[in-house]
This record gives sequence, structure tokens and C-alpha cells, in this order.
Amino acid sequence: MTTLRSTSSGRVNRLALVAVIGLSVSFLFLSQVQLTWAHARFKSANIQPDSVVTTVPATLTITFTEETSPTETRLQVLDASGKAADRGDLKVTGATATIGLGTLADGKYTVKFRTFTEDDSNIVEGDYTFTVAKAGTAATGDASKANQVESGESEQPSGAPATGFGGSSTAGEGNSGMVVAISTLGVIGLVALGLQLFIRRKKAN
Repeated sequence: MTTLRSTSSGRVNRLALVAVIGLSVSFLFLSQVQLTWAHARFKSANIQPDSVVTTVPATLTITFTEETSPTETRLQVLDASGKAADRGDLKVTGATATIGLGTLADGKYTVKFRTFTEDDSNIVEGDYTFTVAKAGTAATGDASKANQVESGESEQPSGAPATGFGGSSTAGEGNSGMVVAISTLGVIGLVALGLQLFIRRKKAN
């Protein structure tokens, strides 16, 4: 009877260890997936990529998929010669960034943007073009035509827009790893405690 109980207890202990490891790995994987998804990417704008504008609005407003840092977001409008065509008065609220436009003559313009997601210090940089043709035919454009790429953690990526800096806050950098580690330890502790209670009950029976 003692040998049988010992064998059974050993199997339960091994199963408990496998369960703890499996849950820990799963939790880490899901945490990283969640952080990967939570990045502020281009969603839409009042002047869309590849659009043709016959009446130029007073401001350019871009909406992102997530909230972006009010101090680390960048936005700039350049004319065909590379000269700034915006007023440099960037305002960021939640998931939107707005910047004033100067008098835009007919021609092609490039919009450059950079977002900064504070929960994981992730940066997304992108650009797109639109055309001003006051005597032409307006075209709505397509949001999917915006070029954007994740560039990882960086306070000042090369080629960042020169306007709308609004400070150099780095709040949130490095915090995500600590949050994941602490959360993982908490989950492991709870699972281990529950399994220990389960094992004791099995032994008692």
C-alpha cells in the first residue's frame, strides 16, 4: 500500500511540475503576443494616402490603431522639394495626431509620421503621399497604401520628422518586461499553491 501511494504521489508531482511549466510558457507567450499587437499603427486620415485634394483642409489629422505618446509622436508634411509644408504645431490626443497646414500649392506632398507606444516602448515609422490639384478631380485615396514599419525601441530614430517634437519623455520604456516577469511569477505561485493543496488532498485519501 505504501509503495502504491508513493508511486501515485510521484506521478502527481511530475504532472504538477509539467502543468506549472506549461502554464508558465503559455502565459509568457500570450503576454508577448498581446504586447506585439498593442502598437499604434496608421489607421486613417482626413487626407488619405494616394488621395487627390482639390480643397486643402486647415489641418491634417491622422488616427492610429492605439493611443500614441503625446511627447514622442512625430508628424510632418513635406512638399516635392523636401521643404516642410506644415505649421509645426503638432497636437496629440489619445489615438489622433493633428498638425496645421500652410498654403499648399498644386503638387505632390509626403506625410511622415512616427508613433510611440508607451506600454512597450515600441515605435512605428511610416509615410505616404497625396496630391493637391485645385482644378483637378478629387480622389479619396486608400488607407492601406500608407507605408509603415516597426523600428523597435529608440528615442530618436534616423530620419524622424523635424517638427512636432513636444519634448523627449521616455516614460514607459523598459516597464513591459518587468510587468510580464512579475505577472508570470504571480501565476506560477498561485498554480503551485493550488497543486500543492491538491496533492495533499490526494495523499489524505
